[in-house]
Amino acid sequence: MTTGTAMRGDTAASRAPSTAITPTTARRLGRSRRLSIGALLIVLGAVAAVVVFQQIGDRVPAIGIARAVPFGQQVTEQDLRQILLPSGSELALVEWERTDEIVGRFAVTDLLPGQIMTRDAVTAERLPGPGQAIVGVAVEQGQVPVTPMAPRDQVLVVDAGESSGSGVDANVLRTGPADVGGRRTVDLLVSDVDAPRVARLAEAGRAVLVLVARR
Repeated sequence: MTTGTAMRGDTAASRAPSTAITPTTARRLGRSRRLSIGALLIVLGAVAAVVVFQQIGDRVPAIGIARAVPFGQQVTEQDLRQILLPSGSELALVEWERTDEIVGRFAVTDLLPGQIMTRDAVTAERLPGPGQAIVGVAVEQGQVPVTPMAPRDQVLVVDAGESSGSGVDANVLRTGPADVGGRRTVDLLVSDVDAPRVARLAEAGRAVLVLVARR
């Protein structure tokens, strides 16, 4: 009896479906997973492309600054680059198609790389403007601050030969390199009324530049 029962149990077990994963089944499952992941990546890529396209479509080409343009210098085509800005922006931008209206004008302030070009950053008037004059003043060490002076810095031109008296207001336009003796020339933007006095002080070597305010 025991033997018969065991045989019937073995027969029933042999008829039960097998749940073991064969190598062939494993390969099929692996291929299925890879296909699913690949399809998902394709969908995600398509969605990303649509988002990028929409973002580009909502932007307008404008003028940006590619390289530094010091105060008073003329803007060239190489100084500019195209940038994309959101449409409807409240920034006073200049469209890229109007580049010809910017090239050839003069910077009214220092233009730095990465900035957005605006119409009020340039002018059609070349320096010096009406009522202005540019005077080159050669100064020795001790006649100019050790602190570097930048374009548009405000200085006071003082006569070193006078113990009293007011100086002349001026703005630094450009500072030249120092020679072996430390002497350098500073271009100053002054009123045309004060220009003769500053020129005489420069000729006599008595002009002292006092830094009053930074740009």
